[in-house]
Amino acid sequence: MRLDELSDINMGQSPIGESLNETEGMEFHQGKVFFGDLSLGQSPVKTSAPTKLAKPGDVLICVRAPVGVVNLTDREVCIGRGLAALTPKQGVPGRLLLHLLRHHQHTIEQIATGSTFASITTEQLRAIDFPVPNKAMWLRIAGIIGNAIHQFPPCPP
Repeated sequence: MRLDELSDINMGQSPIGESLNETEGMEFHQGKVFFGDLSLGQSPVKTSAPTKLAKPGDVLICVRAPVGVVNLTDREVCIGRGLAALTPKQGVPGRLLLHLLRHHQHTIEQIATGSTFASITTEQLRAIDFPVPNKAMWLRIAGIIGNAIHQFPPCPP
């Protein structure tokens, strides 16, 4: 199943440099600097002119060196050119998508191109093909994971 069948892909775009500050505006992330084990940490960088946004529940993926590193966000943040936000499609649990991407990170790294810094394009991201079970099994797995997730407290920020 292709990544664009599992999620909507929103490539980041950096806001104008003059809008970046540490006191006011929307939280800004350019890459994996504030990635945690599972959830996105807090960035001290803010922007008064946000461009592309990631929504709560999105999976963030690095699209520039290092390509393929992923994290979840629990809040709306502005994302720069080093990230893409993947919004899971209906019936696709975000954590399942996150773990699928982590499991196939090496494959994603191999797709990246670039002589100085590795990067991956929107088209390359869309075309990533994952071996996933049939729809009935997928929904069963998603239900099991969904039930298990609700038994644990949310990850700390």
